[in-house]
Amino acid sequence: CIAEHHKPKSQHTYLKNKFLSAGFRMFNNPAESSKKSTTGTVGGEVVALKTNFSSSQVDSLPLKRIVALTNSPMRFAGCKLRLSHTSVLLTSNYNKFDDQQSEANSTSIRQLQLCKEALGLPCIALGDWNLTPAQLQEMDAFEMLNMECVVPPGKSSTQHTTSERVIDYILASPNIRHIIT
Repeated sequence: CIAEHHKPKSQHTYLKNKFLSAGFRMFNNPAESSKKSTTGTVGGEVVALKTNFSSSQVDSLPLKRIVALTNSPMRFAGCKLRLSHTSVLLTSNYNKFDDQQSEANSTSIRQLQLCKEALGLPCIALGDWNLTPAQLQEMDAFEMLNMECVVPPGKSSTQHTTSERVIDYILASPNIRHIIT
């Protein structure tokens, strides 16, 4: 399960217990307060995997360094997932704005790049990018991340007025792209 949940840090235990009762282990990044949002928060990403999957937290030291380097709270949730022959970084991503010039969006891409480099793992990044693949390409994100875009077969958008936009998709490292169908 990859989701944006809008739950602040104060609801971490509630979320953890909710997922655990359904047989999932949760890797959470709490939502940030926002006066611009109708929910009062923005973001809040989670990766939740069945407890029988071989998964582990991303070490906190690299994450703390990334927060310090970018001077920004983390913009994604992630975990290390062991597959049959390799481990991967699996992330749930959310860009705050549908503006490719947004500093917050550039920061989220930079944080993902730094995390990939720190861990030295291939990556599968899923999420609500709030940008089309073409807009993300214009930011040079695919090259910066060394990842390829995998677009779902149908249109996807949470914005009812722009339902023809594809903004929910996957980025994958080239060496593991073949496992995504």
